[in-house]
Amino acid sequence: MSTREKGNLSRKNHYFSYFHDFWQAGVDLLFPPCCHICKKDSGAFPMPSLCQQCWALIFDPLRPGAEIWVGGRYEGQLKKLVGKAKFQGDALAIASMGFLLEETFHQASFFPLPDLLLSIPGSPERIRKRGINLPHALTRHLSRRLHIPTQNSLLKRVKETPTQQGLSESARRKNVRGCFAASESVRGKHLLLIDDVMTTGSTLEEAKKTLKAHEPASIRCLIAAKTL
Repeated sequence: MSTREKGNLSRKNHYFSYFHDFWQAGVDLLFPPCCHICKKDSGAFPMPSLCQQCWALIFDPLRPGAEIWVGGRYEGQLKKLVGKAKFQGDALAIASMGFLLEETFHQASFFPLPDLLLSIPGSPERIRKRGINLPHALTRHLSRRLHIPTQNSLLKRVKETPTQQGLSESARRKNVRGCFAASESVRGKHLLLIDDVMTTGSTLEEAKKTLKAHEPASIRCLIAAKTL
């Protein structure tokens, strides 16, 4: 590409950027950004689908384990957000949960940085019914934003299990035993496991145990919400 062509392209990009900013300002003026949870004006908050007040109620980082970081408590506004994402496939709710995980990731200051992001594999039957694999969607969001690759084929669910809802901790551990399979390709890698909601941690522990058999360098976990 010649110098003149590069200059023309640069000017076109500048004009396009100016037009886009002008157009976006007009849209925001006519249709002010609205918080996806409380429906109030979200103002200039960096995440257009959330307002400052709801974000303050949602973002409450927890550290329930040595290598586990959680974005907030599964209650109130965050519980509503998870419900919209998980059971309605709401794109704005999914994006907001991705933003929550992203902020939690930065606060955790992971070192060394993960080589791979892996989502906890869900039940194929329940994914078909809901029409969405939320942990997988959140992992893809993080992968794009953090520029860390994801290969969800490296951890698979090989056994269908009944829902964990209503089970005791010991029953949950028994329910998920042997339900995952991992690839040899995780050997020597720093892994970050992603999930939407953590209750007792039984599913997470089973996934970690399956991965550890193939000797990754480390396994850390990033979860959007934890039940009380």
